[in-house]
Amino acid sequence: MGCSISGVFVKGSAIVAIYGIVEFFPDSVTTLRAGGSYEANDHTFVPYGVPHFDDGSDAGLARSTALAAPWNRADTESVELFGQLERRFGRDWVLKVNGARLHQTNDSKYAYVLGTINPVTHLVGGPSAIESDTVGRNLTVDATLTGAFDLFGRRHEITLGADHSHISSDIPLNFLDGYVPPFDPFTSDLNDLQEPTTSSFGAVAKLRRNQYGVMGALRLHPADGLSLIGGGRFNWLDETLNSQTFFFGELLFEDMIQTKTKGKFVPYGGIVYELSPNYSIYVSYADIYNPQMSMLRQDMTRLPSALDGVNIEAGIKGSWRNGTLNGSLALFRIRQTGGSVQDPSIVSPLPDCCYLEETNRSEGVELELSGKLAAGWWLTAGYTYNKNETVSELASDGLILSSQTPKHLFKLWTSYDLPGALKSWTIGGGIVAKSASYVEGAGCPRFDALGNCAPGENPATPFNVTQKAYAVVDLRVAYEIDAHWSAALSANNIFDKRYYQNIGENSAGYSNAWYGIPRNILLND
Repeated sequence: MGCSISGVFVKGSAIVAIYGIVEFFPDSVTTLRAGGSYEANDHTFVPYGVPHFDDGSDAGLARSTALAAPWNRADTESVELFGQLERRFGRDWVLKVNGARLHQTNDSKYAYVLGTINPVTHLVGGPSAIESDTVGRNLTVDATLTGAFDLFGRRHEITLGADHSHISSDIPLNFLDGYVPPFDPFTSDLNDLQEPTTSSFGAVAKLRRNQYGVMGALRLHPADGLSLIGGGRFNWLDETLNSQTFFFGELLFEDMIQTKTKGKFVPYGGIVYELSPNYSIYVSYADIYNPQMSMLRQDMTRLPSALDGVNIEAGIKGSWRNGTLNGSLALFRIRQTGGSVQDPSIVSPLPDCCYLEETNRSEGVELELSGKLAAGWWLTAGYTYNKNETVSELASDGLILSSQTPKHLFKLWTSYDLPGALKSWTIGGGIVAKSASYVEGAGCPRFDALGNCAPGENPATPFNVTQKAYAVVDLRVAYEIDAHWSAALSANNIFDKRYYQNIGENSAGYSNAWYGIPRNILLND
C-alpha cells in the first residue's frame, strides 16, 4: 500500500494554471489515480486578420496590422476533475477505467470588420461587434482491457473497450449595436471605437450530445515478421442542436437539427511485413464515419447525417543506426461522401438551409526522415504532396476541395554539435517551403471615380486571393553553459519574406487573412 502526490502551479501575466494528481496503491496490482486542473486565461481576442482589395489583391498593409478594438477580450475558465482505476491480472492483462468531468466557460466581446477594401476610396466596411458567454460541459467514461495470449505457438495481442460521453453547450450571441461608417485601414485603426452596450439582434444555440461506443482490436503474428491488425467500433449517437434568433427580445424563428446513429460499425485493418531488420512494408484500410448535422435541401429533405468514406494507405518504413535514424514513404487515398455545400442561388433565413450534397477525394504521398545522420548531426525532413477535389451538383467535373491546402509542402530542420574545443556550441537551420494556395471571393470588377461599382457591371465577379509559392528560412545557434543552463539565439525569417500565414476561408465576407511573422531575433534559455 502506498500513495504519491504531485502538482504544478503556473501563473503568468494573464493566465493561471493549477494541476494536481494523487496516486494510491491499495495492493501490488491495483493503482487508483485522482486529480484535477484549473486554468483561467484573460487575453485580448483578435478573431480576424486583415482585408484584401475588392479584386482579391494584397492591400499591402503593415504586417503589424490588427483590426481590433482595445476592449476586445476573451476570458476563459476551465475546471476538470478526473479519476482512473488500473488493475493488472497476471503479467499480460491490464484493465483501465477512466472518468472525467470538464466545465468550460468563455466570456468574450470583440469587434470585427466585414468586407473588402474599395480600391478607389480605400474604405472597408464599418466594424461590427459580438458578445458571447459560452458554457460547455463534458462528461466521459471509458474502460479498456488489453492483453496478450498464445495461439499456435505464437504471441498475439487484443484490446477491448467501451466508452460514453455526454456533451452540452450553451452558446448565446448578441450582435451589438453601434455600427460605425466605413473607415480607411491604411490611416485608421479601431483604437477609438467605443464599446457598445446594447443589442437588437441575438441568437442562442444549445447543443446536447450523447455518444456511446464499443470497440475491439486484434493483432496477430501468424509468421515471422508478419503482423495482421484488425478491429472496429460500434457507434451510437443522439445529438440535438436547437437554435433561436431574437429581435429586441422577440423570437423571430427557431430551428432544431437532430442527428441519430444506431449501432454503426466502423471497421479497420492492416498488414505489416518486415522485409529485413531495417525495412518493413504495410498497407491499411479504415472506414470513415463522422456524424454531422443533417442539412436541408431546397425541398426541405435532409442530406446524410454523416460523412461516410474510406481511407487507404500503403508504404514502407526504414530504421538505421540502431534505431536513431528513421524514415518512411506513404501513399494515401481518402474518399468521403455525404458532405454538404451551401447552394449560393438560394437565400434562406434557416441556418441549415439550403445545401447540396458533395463527394470529397484526396490522394497523395508523404516522405519523412528524422534522427541522427552522423555523430552530432541531427535532421528532420518531410515532404507532402496532396491532390484533393470535390464533386457536387454545383461542379460535376470536380473542383479543388481545399484550395488553402498547398499541393506541395517541404520542411527541413538540421542541427550540428560542434566538436573539440567548440563542443558546447550547436548550430542549426531550417526551411519551410509551400506551393501556391488560394481562396475564392467575389467583388466588383470596375469602380467609377467616386468608388462606386460601375453601372451595368456584375458586383459578384469571382476572383482568387492567392498566396504564391514561398519559403521561410530560420537559423539558430546555442551554447551549453553547464549541465543545467543553456542559451540560444534564433534568427527567424532571415530573408524577411512577406507572405500570408493564413489566407482565410471567406475573404469576401471576413477579414480573415494573417501575415506571417517578419524577420525577428529571439534570445532564450
